[in-house]
Amino acid sequence: MKFHTTVKIVLVSSVIFLCTGFALYSFFRLSIASEQNKFNLYTLVPSTASAVFITEDVNSLISEIENLSCSRDGHYLYFSKIFSSLKHSLHEFTESVPHGISPQMNQILLSFHEPINERNQILYCRLGIGDQDLVDHFIQTHFESAYSPKIFPYKGKKIYIYSTDKGDFIACYRDKEFLALSYQKRLIEEVIDAQRTGESLANDINFKKVSDIHKNASSATLYKRMSSKTSWIDLDIKMKGDFIYLSGTGQETDTCMLGHTLRSRTSIEGFVGDALPATTCYFSRQGVRNWTSFLNYCCKTDSSTIKCDTIGYDNILSDYLIENACKDLTVCSFYSHDSSPYPATVIRIPVYDRAESEKRLYSLANSLPLKVNERKSTRISWLYFPDRAYPVYSFPSVKLFTNLSSFSTSSPLLYAAFYGDELLLSSSHEELSDYIRYVEKNEVLEHTIDYNSGIDGLASSYLLMLMTDLNILSSSPKSLPSFMPKFIFDHVDFFRHFTLFTQFTSANEGYHSYIILKYKGKNRDKEKSPEKTSMQ
Repeated sequence: MKFHTTVKIVLVSSVIFLCTGFALYSFFRLSIASEQNKFNLYTLVPSTASAVFITEDVNSLISEIENLSCSRDGHYLYFSKIFSSLKHSLHEFTESVPHGISPQMNQILLSFHEPINERNQILYCRLGIGDQDLVDHFIQTHFESAYSPKIFPYKGKKIYIYSTDKGDFIACYRDKEFLALSYQKRLIEEVIDAQRTGESLANDINFKKVSDIHKNASSATLYKRMSSKTSWIDLDIKMKGDFIYLSGTGQETDTCMLGHTLRSRTSIEGFVGDALPATTCYFSRQGVRNWTSFLNYCCKTDSSTIKCDTIGYDNILSDYLIENACKDLTVCSFYSHDSSPYPATVIRIPVYDRAESEKRLYSLANSLPLKVNERKSTRISWLYFPDRAYPVYSFPSVKLFTNLSSFSTSSPLLYAAFYGDELLLSSSHEELSDYIRYVEKNEVLEHTIDYNSGIDGLASSYLLMLMTDLNILSSSPKSLPSFMPKFIFDHVDFFRHFTLFTQFTSANEGYHSYIILKYKGKNRDKEKSPEKTSMQ
C-alpha cells in the first residue's frame, strides 16, 4: 500500500473516531441535561405547605415586576424576603455567566409554611451543568467570607448554615440537581424528609388535581391551600403597567368557607356601576340561590359578638326578604356629600313586585310591637327631593344589616326605603338620602376611569363580584367578607396603593376566580389615609 494512501486512511479514521467521540460526549451531556431538566421540584416540597409560588422564567418575572407603574413610583411588589434578596442580587449573579443562567436554574419555586411569615419560606431551584460552580461563586460573594459555614448532618444528608451581611442565617441543602434555601433550619429538615419518605406535594392527590391543569402563559403561578386543608386554588399571575392580574380555578368540592359561599350563590348578569355613587370605595354584588339558606348561612358565619335574633325583628325581616327579594344582593360603601371621614353603607336588593313589597313593609312598620320608649310615629319618615318624596321605614334592629353587609354599626335602627324596584337598607336615614342624591344626579361609578378600566375584561355573568379601595378598607380587615384575601392585610403597606376587583364565575365542577389589582398612582395615595377612613 502506498504511503500517501495509508496516511489518508489514518486521517479519515481519526476524523471518524473524533466525530464519534464528540457525538457520544454530546449525547451523554444532553442526556444528563435532559434528566436534570426533568427533575421535579415538587418532590422536595413538604406536603404541609400552605401555599406554593412557582415561575418558569425568573428573569422575565423580575423584569415585569420592575416595569410595573408602582415599581417606578417606589412601591415594589413584596411577597417574600428570601425571593427579594435573590432579586436584588440577580443582575450581578447573571453577569458572571456569558449566556445567562441555565434553563434549569431559571425555574424558581417558593413554598410557604405555617405560621405564615417572611421567615417560614423555602426557596428551591433546579441546577444544570456548571451551575454548581455558579452557586459556589454566589455564596462566596454574598455571604461573609470570614464566617466558615457550619455543617449539620441530617439523616445522611448535609445542611449548610451560612451567615449573611444582614445578620441573618441561611440554611442550605443542595445536590447536583437542585438547591433549597430557607431562614429556618427545621424547614430544610422537612425538605429532606419529604424527599426521603415521598410525603411531598408531588404525591399529594389534591394538589396534583390543580397543578396538572394546563396553564396559560403567565409570569408565575400561585397555589393556595384553602381552609379545608384538602383543596387548593391556583392563580396564574400576569403584570403589566398599572395592573396585576390573577386568574385561576377552584374545586366545587371545596369544604372551606369560600366553597360554601359560592355553592350558595347563583349566576347574575351585568354590572351595577350606573346605580352606585361615584365616591364608592367598596361594593360587592352576589347572586342568592336561596334566601332561606343564605340568611341561615349569614347567621352561622356571624361574629361572636353579634348573634341573630331568632325570636324578634330579625326573624320577621328575614321572612320578609324570603317572600319578596329577587336573587340579587349589592352592598355599597361610599363617601357622602357632608365630607364625613367615614364611608356610608347601603344595601341594595331588587324585589319582584315593588307595589306589593312596599305595602307589606308598610304593614310591618305599623304592626310590629314597640320597644321600650319607642313611638309608633317614628316608624315612618320621609326623604324629600325636588321631584318626589320617598317614605322611609325604620325598625329597632341592625343585626340583619350587619349580617348582610359584613359591616358593623353603632346605630340602634335599620332604615328601609324603595328606590325604583330596589329595596334600600341602611343603618342611617341620612345615608339613604345621600345614596339617592348621587344616583339622581347621575354622579355614579360607571363614569369613573378606575371602575371602567377595572371591569374591562371581566365576565358579564358571575356568582360574586367585589371592588374595594384597599387604602380605605385595609385598616379594618375584621369587617370584611370572608372571601377577601388575608394576604392583602399581611402586606398592607404595598396593597393600600391599589384598587381590588374580584370576580367568581361558575365552571364545570368548580369555579373560576379573577383578581385584578389596579394601581391608583402616586398622586392619589395621599387623598385619604387609612387613619381617617377606617370603618366603624
